[in-house]
Amino acid sequence: MSSQNIQSYIVHKVPAFSLMSIIFNDEPVAEGCCEYKNKFGEYICNKSIIEGKFCIEHYLIAINFKQTANKLIQIGNNYKNQLHTLDSFMKLFYNIMNYFFVNREHFVNFSNDQSIYRLNNILIQKLIQLRTSLINYTYDRNSISCNLKIFKNSLPLKYHIDNLVELQDKINDTIIIVQINKARESLISNNIKLFKLSEIQLKTTHESNKSCVIITKDIKDKILSFIQ
Repeated sequence: MSSQNIQSYIVHKVPAFSLMSIIFNDEPVAEGCCEYKNKFGEYICNKSIIEGKFCIEHYLIAINFKQTANKLIQIGNNYKNQLHTLDSFMKLFYNIMNYFFVNREHFVNFSNDQSIYRLNNILIQKLIQLRTSLINYTYDRNSISCNLKIFKNSLPLKYHIDNLVELQDKINDTIIIVQINKARESLISNNIKLFKLSEIQLKTTHESNKSCVIITKDIKDKILSFIQ
């Protein structure tokens, strides 16, 4: 029989497995254990503390993130106080903020490190301060107390203000509790969607009594582990 004569028919049957609730582990970390968290806010490392609050592996990741973050913030502060155009500074600012957005999960991973926890608040404060400064400048041309220059051919202030409004929505998503809640809600939602999809089966003919399950429990578990 040629492949052109083979047809599949979708049928709905009872789900292929039971819907199991997802339970997140909110237990405190065991004494002496690494305080690294996954994106759901769960302690997942059983290794002993070596440096600060983390095992050596996670300590090295945390210290690298902190050093990079502090260096980027210092570059931004120095650049702003040197003789540059506003457009060039804003380009740097957008790139710095994008780095933190891309690496936002580290704020959750190392949230028990107070310096990283405070860093999250500092980013939001700097963004709000810059946006407020640009808004004030539209009313008072002397309100930007730095060496940033604005010329006739510079991008409109409204362009940067609008960009900062959009950027703040993104940076708000780096807030630790926001990240944890969104990650948990997404996992629960995907679990329910896959359960619903398990009702769908395929038959090769209308007359056949046999059908093939598309989403089995094993497949569901593998998909969920992959998207985590």
